[in-house]
Amino acid sequence: MRSRKLFSLPFVLCLLGLLPTTEAGESKLPPKMRVVNGFDMGQPIDHARGACVTIKDKRHLLVKYTASVRIDPWQEAYCFHTDSYKLALLDLQANKVLWKKDLGMGIPTGDWFCPVLSFDLDADGEDEIFYIDNERPKFPLSLRRSLVGLRARDGKEFLRFPVQVTRGNMSETYRFVLIGGKNTKGEPVLVMQNGTYSFMDFFAYDKNG
Repeated sequence: MRSRKLFSLPFVLCLLGLLPTTEAGESKLPPKMRVVNGFDMGQPIDHARGACVTIKDKRHLLVKYTASVRIDPWQEAYCFHTDSYKLALLDLQANKVLWKKDLGMGIPTGDWFCPVLSFDLDADGEDEIFYIDNERPKFPLSLRRSLVGLRARDGKEFLRFPVQVTRGNMSETYRFVLIGGKNTKGEPVLVMQNGTYSFMDFFAYDKNG
């Protein structure tokens, strides 16, 4: 995983005089974190996000990653992405990549454009994976968006339906959040929030969409 970090936190704290020092004036740096697992994803990674996924009482790690920069919908912060988002499910115990899925160049590589949620919507004891997709991949700023569900065990799509998009300015329109919860009956509900600032909508979906 490529790192573009300019300074480490211990180095900055040393400059600020916030780390303890020895009598000789040398800083007592904390020990380096031990690497437990390592995966070669086959490409440089500029930013990534992770989430826990449960399959048959066994926990896995879902990773969303890309070699492109993280893009914000604000007009003054938007730029063109150079790589697509990929999803990968990792078995940390077996050190194995179970499956990968390329989401395509139709989705700008920003957290707001493509939130990903691991959540057991059908209450069968296994998580499903949900994300916001673009139905017109040749046009990254299309308003035709869909909520997509993947089976966690194999990454296969099992659910797709259009979602209503807030029509504000660019910074409002392309901000999505996915949240998992329960209704008053204790049944799983998936909530999509779209928009921000002056315009914001919330939608709740059951297992049938």
